[in-house]
Amino acid sequence: MLGWAKLLNLPEDLAERRERLAELRDELVATLQTETGATLVGHPDRRLPGYAMMGFPELSGADLVQGFADRDIAVSSGSACHSGDRSPSRVLMEMDIDTNLAFGAVRFSLGRDTTSEDVQYVKDQLGRVLEEARR
Repeated sequence: MLGWAKLLNLPEDLAERRERLAELRDELVATLQTETGATLVGHPDRRLPGYAMMGFPELSGADLVQGFADRDIAVSSGSACHSGDRSPSRVLMEMDIDTNLAFGAVRFSLGRDTTSEDVQYVKDQLGRVLEEARR
């Protein structure tokens, strides 16, 4: 009998990939929380392994997105269909997330090609990005 992975044409190392992504995500989240005071938006455990929505109170998500983009780091502050919109995410507002936190929310997405060096680069650039966003 074929397993679900075979039937759905999933890679056999899917569990390993998920675990690796979750570890990288958790490393990034821990750094963002301890070094910047950012807040994890959403459930701490029940979430995708390569996804972290972080809220930076008193900062603009759009300014943060630009600061990361200037360093070739792709993050998002909302859905693709609202690109360029500087208002808080409608979804976050519907989740009853504090407006100040939602306004400064940024989504970090990691993928199968994300490495620990990529996460380290984001961590290395944080100070500069936050400093620019505060101006």
